[in-house]
Amino acid sequence: MFGKTEKLVITVGGMSCGHCEGRVEKAVMLCDGIKKAKASHSERTVKITHAAGSVVNMDEVRAAITELGFQME
Repeated sequence: MFGKTEKLVITVGGMSCGHCEGRVEKAVMLCDGIKKAKASHSERTVKITHAAGSVVNMDEVRAAITELGFQME
């Protein structure tokens, strides 16, 4: 399993620009187990990459997003 990853796509409301995307990406990257985060305000998503088999703490991700003033839907 070394090096294998899995992806999650989360809907995030309230982003309106590239600056918003960067803030969301940085906040999500601070959550345990997250390898990569790519936000898109036009798609209203953040795509999260994590190690295969690991469990992503969605409460932690939600808190990181909502603390910035965005909504995780």
